[in-house]
Amino acid sequence: MLRSRSSKKRRAFVIAILWCIQLVLPFIWIQWRPLMTSSIDCTKKKESIVQPIQIPKCAKKGPRVAVCFYGLNRSLRYTIQSIRNHILFPLINACADVELYFHTWTLIALNDTHNGEAGVPLGGPSEELDLLNRLGILLKRYIIEDQTIFDKTLEFNRSAYAAIDERYNGPNLRNLLRQLESLRRVTQLWELDRKNIDFILYLRPDLSFLDDLNITTLFNLGATQFMTPYWGQYTGLNDRLVAGRPRTAIRFGNRLDLTWYYASNIQYLRSEAFLKWVMINHHRLRPVITNLRAQCIRATGLIAPNDICLRYCQYPKHIQICRADCRRILPPDVPTPPRPAWAIEQQKRDLESGKITIEQVRERERRIYLLE
Repeated sequence: MLRSRSSKKRRAFVIAILWCIQLVLPFIWIQWRPLMTSSIDCTKKKESIVQPIQIPKCAKKGPRVAVCFYGLNRSLRYTIQSIRNHILFPLINACADVELYFHTWTLIALNDTHNGEAGVPLGGPSEELDLLNRLGILLKRYIIEDQTIFDKTLEFNRSAYAAIDERYNGPNLRNLLRQLESLRRVTQLWELDRKNIDFILYLRPDLSFLDDLNITTLFNLGATQFMTPYWGQYTGLNDRLVAGRPRTAIRFGNRLDLTWYYASNIQYLRSEAFLKWVMINHHRLRPVITNLRAQCIRATGLIAPNDICLRYCQYPKHIQICRADCRRILPPDVPTPPRPAWAIEQQKRDLESGKITIEQVRERERRIYLLE
């Protein structure tokens, strides 16, 4: 009798505790939920699990396309899925015969305080090789080189550039020349197979794509045409990706050869303006604009601040705004990212030289502020 009474009491006590938990839990969730959600960074990409692309059975093979990656493997672990879905899958689905090429440096850690990537470990060449092999597409050729060896010649050249303009003493020239050398080296790879290649597509491995590659635009390019995005042009052309037939692609890939002439005779070496001069003014090639958008992903997995607004760019509605600073079209609930240090410095120089006026700067900022 005593046992049955005590067991009933214990049962009643447990039920009371459960009821209390049920009543209190929603209030705990309401209090903690803002803290939990605020720690989630919507500007950060997740690492991808790569699935091989299924090659369809085609009655007739399409053009042969060389997809070339160049530069450091900063963030391929975050971007590989978008490259697979938006670039490679449309090509394979169109029965294109796709082959991969890449050149990269052996660097496995960054020391870049400029972009907040100091001390951030990189996946490096081994990760790039592994991820590209998982795609189920032929990795035709690749080169992995020691960046420090190239940097020894780079330091000598950089002092020569600095004699022309003191601004070349900064890190921007060093990074640009490293990128152009990597681009030149991957170009040498596909040149070995030039007779069998119809189109070349150059991509940086740190690009996360938002749109599918327009296959019709690519396959209809003429011998003197090249495909280039409408965004990120600034004072020239977007230098992150380009596509064309071998005759035009080789001009893009070998433009390192013209850097000294441009810096000595034309103007200060800015990547976008330099690319425009090489392709249009020097080689007389014709651009074909594409709406293909891609955001730069840092080694930390974060979207580069200037690229957050690309998600809101609509083609052709925003073609003029998004060719440079697209922050003004951000919706009200998205904070405007700060302008990068190089842009602030450039604005200061433009003001000092009289290229722009303080009224133009205020108008620019006012428009961004009002549209926020």
